[in-house]
Amino acid sequence: MKDNEMVFLDKTQVLDKTSISKSQLYKLIKQGMFPSQINLCGGKSVRWLKSDIEAWMGQQVQAFKQTVAASVALT
Repeated sequence: MKDNEMVFLDKTQVLDKTSISKSQLYKLIKQGMFPSQINLCGGKSVRWLKSDIEAWMGQQVQAFKQTVAASVALT
């Protein structure tokens, strides 16, 4: 796969990749805390960009590391 190649993920793939529930997924989207889905084929099909999902996952890891570092610094 080329670096600039776009890959779409369906809902099942997103849920598997992120290990979050379907209800949590839509709650996070509504709150603007998760990448929105892309409507394809006139809205009959929705997908997410793999790169957006991976970027979100990276942000979650960074936020966790910062929280851990801050709590260690306080002890």
